[in-house]
Amino acid sequence: MVINHTFRVRVTKEQISRIRRDANNKGFQNVSSYLRDLALKHNDLIESKIIETNNTVKKILEVLEDERGRTIQYSRMDEEVR
Repeated sequence: MVINHTFRVRVTKEQISRIRRDANNKGFQNVSSYLRDLALKHNDLIESKIIETNNTVKKILEVLEDERGRTIQYSRMDEEVR
């Protein structure tokens, strides 16, 4: 993969120190690799959290409607969602 685009970000002295330390502690050979990995993984994390939230909402909606289509009590909903 050819990497030929740059991305500039302004940070404080303390922030760059922390970024370099974190990159080193996590085994990255340079800050660019670390930030690239962090940015792309963060996207995946957000996507997985959206999917997880969507699935939880679906479960809640299913629990709110029983066989007769009436709303059930919240205490029962709480037990069923778990």
